[in-house]
Amino acid sequence: MEKEYKHTVSKLDKYITERMIMFRKDNSISVSKLADILNVSDSFIRNIESYNNHYNLYHLFLIISYFSDKISLTSFFPSKESFQQVHGFENCSDFEELKQKMIEELREKKEREK
Repeated sequence: MEKEYKHTVSKLDKYITERMIMFRKDNSISVSKLADILNVSDSFIRNIESYNNHYNLYHLFLIISYFSDKISLTSFFPSKESFQQVHGFENCSDFEELKQKMIEELREKKEREK
């Protein structure tokens, strides 16, 4: 029996998608260009932008690597003031801890690549 996979799109996923849509439009990046950068199809990006799928961390790191002068990891996440709009975190310190760990990992990766 073939297993059916369903994508669950959380509020955080939607927030990240909204941030990416704004970034893409503000910088005149087409769906096709973004799809090329991520090595996915145009329809994959359209599915994300219609909230039927979501970016994973690998996608975010590819985007950050490609547009390093314009966007950072923190660009994708809500500020302390608005984190409660995103489901899944008990308190602000939980979210901040996760965000800091991700930032540190990104810095370490960049240092190793130098």
